Parts: sequence; C-alpha cells; structure tokens
Amino acid sequence: MFNHLLSRLRRALADSFVGAIALGWLFAQGIFQIVSIFTLPVSSWYQQRRVEQLRAVTVPLGFPYQVAIAPAISGLLLLIAGFLLLRWLYWPSAETGHGGKPAQEETDQ
Repeated sequence: MFNHLLSRLRRALADSFVGAIALGWLFAQGIFQIVSIFTLPVSSWYQQRRVEQLRAVTVPLGFPYQVAIAPAISGLLLLIAGFLLLRWLYWPSAETGHGGKPAQEETDQ
C-alpha cells in the first residue's frame, strides 16, 4: 500500500509542474547558499572594519571564515535533496525500463 501511495505521488509530481517548481526552488536555494559561502565572510569583514573605524579602541579581528560554515552545510543539503528528488521523479529506476514500465525478462526460446 505504501509503495502504491509513493508511486501515485511520484506520478502526480512528475506529470504536473509542482515537481519541476520544487526542483527549481531547491537548486536555486542551493546555489544561493553556495554563493553566500563567499559573500558572507567578505561582508562580515567589511562590517567589522567599519565598526573599528567608529570605535575609539580597535581590537584586531581575523577574517571571519566561520560565518561560511552554515551556508556551506545548508547549500550542500539543499543540492543533495534536489538531486535525490530529480533522480526519484525523472530518472527510471533499475526495476523499470526506459519507458517507465516494468522491464520484461527476455528468454532465448
């Protein structure tokens, strides 16, 4: 029963635009997070420099690499989820043939 429910959900998502929209959203968010890996440390460093200029006492701070950890993890997880959804929805599995129908065993007789 659970396999029947999953196959109906798969067919509904693949036949409508909902699956394609979900894939597009996952990949767009994943790419956005990957780009944030590079932009967040630079913007944090710039903000630290501006605050140091405004304060009377300056504390030497290093380049903030740690702000890139969260976007790296979330971007990686979003891209993995997108590829898994893409594989589940649109690529035929080993049990099915290229047309989405179960593969038939060929006999030599």
